[in-house]
Amino acid sequence: MSSASIQVGEVVAHKYRIEGIIGEGAMGMVVSAMHVGLQQRVAIKFLLSNLAEKEASAERFRREALAAASIRGEHACRVLDVGTHDNGVPYIVMEHLDGHTLATEIEQRGPIPFQEAIGFVLEACEALAEAHVLGIVHRDVKPANLFLADSVGGIRTLKVLDFGVAKSLSYGTGGQAALTKTASFVGSPLYTSPEQLHSVKDLDARSDVWSLGVVLYELITGRAPFMGESIAELIAAILYRDPPPLSGQGIVLPSELVEVVGCALAKQREDRYATVGELADALAQFVPEEGALSAERVYRVLATTQAREGGRLNSLPLRTAAERGAEATRLTSERRAKRTGSSSANRASDTVDSPARKRALLAIVAVLLLVGAGYVLSTRLSGAERETNTGTAGAAAPPLPTLPPRVEAPLAAPPEAVPPTGVLPPEQELEPAPTPGTSTPTPNTPAAARVAPAAAVRRPLSPRAQPVGTVGASSPARVLAPATPATDAPPSDGKVRLRDYGGRR
Repeated sequence: MSSASIQVGEVVAHKYRIEGIIGEGAMGMVVSAMHVGLQQRVAIKFLLSNLAEKEASAERFRREALAAASIRGEHACRVLDVGTHDNGVPYIVMEHLDGHTLATEIEQRGPIPFQEAIGFVLEACEALAEAHVLGIVHRDVKPANLFLADSVGGIRTLKVLDFGVAKSLSYGTGGQAALTKTASFVGSPLYTSPEQLHSVKDLDARSDVWSLGVVLYELITGRAPFMGESIAELIAAILYRDPPPLSGQGIVLPSELVEVVGCALAKQREDRYATVGELADALAQFVPEEGALSAERVYRVLATTQAREGGRLNSLPLRTAAERGAEATRLTSERRAKRTGSSSANRASDTVDSPARKRALLAIVAVLLLVGAGYVLSTRLSGAERETNTGTAGAAAPPLPTLPPRVEAPLAAPPEAVPPTGVLPPEQELEPAPTPGTSTPTPNTPAAARVAPAAAVRRPLSPRAQPVGTVGASSPARVLAPATPATDAPPSDGKVRLRDYGGRR
């Protein structure tokens, strides 16, 4: 159903004559009508036809009628009748209100004096208190749903509208519980509590307390406390950022009022006022006359309509204004200390770690330093080794000094029956090696006694005569360390006995 399908002059249910269109929203359309029999003007809200076909939307619309009809206070729009149009679209008949919403009031006036703004919020607390004791959470409290109705004598009365997204806390199972799903988002993001952004199923009265705090902030400053260019930025602001302080916007406000608004806008619902009655008590001190009366009415609603236990009504004793103010101050101070303590703890946890965490961090740092030092040391050692073996990368290794190759004389035939150890029997005597300038041994000399000159004898290298280097990859010559000369004197008979074959004694 749309505005085109509603004809002025049409009679609905044979008793409501349509007079005009009041407005149309995302869920329904509101028209002005006249009760034919009573000659009383009423407002009729029709569910849009495209939503009427959806079972969830139709059930939510019906629930709005039940929730609004159960609230009979003067600050809730009364429901007079319900029905279904001939085309199958359900409708709700409500009292007709003359005036405009708080959203229009803010657009026309801008920031509103805080005493007047507090008066509006206190009236909303009265209607919400009645809903809360019935187990109903509104979940969509915003200036557009707070209507300033003109009454006799020019007095304006605030009315809470649109319980279409209200949630009944008494519904635990069945279709009512299934109607509200975690994945579905209801309400207006600007005024939605942080817990409602996490889960629409886990809500209580403190969610409405948050929304009232946002409304009060906007009434006083003319702007919402949380803004964003997109839905994602707005949600991030609601969840993680603090609103701009009230005291820093060029508005003179009591410091106590700033604390009250901050308590209502606490991120954790445990840090907020538990009920709208606590919020009303905290606000009543700033508007002594009408505030005291409104706070007392809220208190009585909460005290005298609580659930019964054992057939007896759990009513609370009425308090005096002084007691109410002292209690509100105490609650505000306790919640402020709790919020400050939790914020300080969070900041301290970011900067000052616990001893165990400090030790763990120090151990991790020490391990990282050791690993880094080991890596640097191994890198330097490997680099030094490469420079030693192959020279610095990119530069040729310095050439080693070259020595003239040693020319060795040809060896004679090896002696016969030489023991494996290379030592001859002591009784075998050899003639002394010829001195320079003498002739070689005669052919008559036994072959076993003929040896190469001492300078040409090839001996196994001892540890003291190992190769000390190579001339180069292309040179086969080897540089030998000089052998240790023998120090034994020859025997007195002039003969030389070879006791160490190979250079060992």
